[in-house]
Amino acid sequence: MGECKDTISAPIAENYHVEVVDSRPDSSPYTGSHAILHFGDGPPLSVPIALLDKYSKLSSHCEWDMSLHLEDIPGDTGHVLVYYFLTGMYQCLRPKGTSFLEKSAAEFGTSVRAYAIAREYELSALETLAKGEIERLGRDIPVTQLLDMVMNAYSPPTADDPWFHNYLKSLIEPLMENPPVHLISSPAEQSGQTLSVLGILLRAIVELWSEKKRVLQPSPSCSVTGQCQGEPTAIIPSEEGPIPEPELDEIGNLVVKSRKKKGPGPGAFNRT
Repeated sequence: MGECKDTISAPIAENYHVEVVDSRPDSSPYTGSHAILHFGDGPPLSVPIALLDKYSKLSSHCEWDMSLHLEDIPGDTGHVLVYYFLTGMYQCLRPKGTSFLEKSAAEFGTSVRAYAIAREYELSALETLAKGEIERLGRDIPVTQLLDMVMNAYSPPTADDPWFHNYLKSLIEPLMENPPVHLISSPAEQSGQTLSVLGILLRAIVELWSEKKRVLQPSPSCSVTGQCQGEPTAIIPSEEGPIPEPELDEIGNLVVKSRKKKGPGPGAFNRT
């Protein structure tokens, strides 16, 4: 009997080719005319028109001399915007501050402004990058300070922004279950300290929620059946008739006579 062998034909290397999409430009986009972007502070920055034209909602605001005035955007956020146009990536300037918290707060504010600008001008990739920065930097900042910064950097937030709504919700929810000391301590214990209006509002919400939880929580002396010590036991009427009233016996003890069961009525055993 002959031996049967499987044969597999290997592809010939010179005939085997995978088509790869080449996204490199035919000519450098850094040549030609540049748009000059003016921000709220700092020197103007330039971007090749060929790159800016990819974002029509922003480039449509260019004036006849190829200048773009964005004075409502701070210069440090403007750098994030221009760096994104040139590289497709996120970068902010070195944050100012003397402590780690101050630097983190400054960088967080920049990321929130970049996020707001990305949504306003439909820069979807920059919006995604800014989300990551907001989540990363927000971990190191106290919630009350973070909310104050959000109010200043993203004001007013749009109603059709479910991601940002859920992000703020994820920050506030833990405060309801385990509020920090500065939100539950008495005003006398915080003498001399200051709170923003938002901080005062947040503190009031936490206090109201804590009070509501205390009212809704069952007493530790309550049983699993819901009957608590000190509560009168409900008397459920019986089919055997009303419960007899307690009486005093000859020596003054309180007794309750047993109930007589109702027997069969007259004729119950009569046979027809």
